[in-house]
Amino acid sequence: MILTDEQRKVADEILAWAGDDTHFKGLSGPAGTGKTTALKFLRPELEKLYPGGVVWCAMTGKAAFRMAEIAGVEAMTFHTAFYEGPED
Repeated sequence: MILTDEQRKVADEILAWAGDDTHFKGLSGPAGTGKTTALKFLRPELEKLYPGGVVWCAMTGKAAFRMAEIAGVEAMTFHTAFYEGPED
């Protein structure tokens, strides 16, 4: 997968943060800036770092659907994650 320089920078920063004690990571930006492409790249790396599972969340149902469609993850809204939890 080919990332832009900016996407590579963000991916490297997220992977560097993944080793700290914070269990919540966020990626935001305007439409069309490559957030989902970056997630597609980051998915296998983050799933290696967190073998117990990664909960992929988005602000809206449409964004969660798009994340699932493009990045191939089981995504949900933050509301669903907080109130219902991921399915096992």
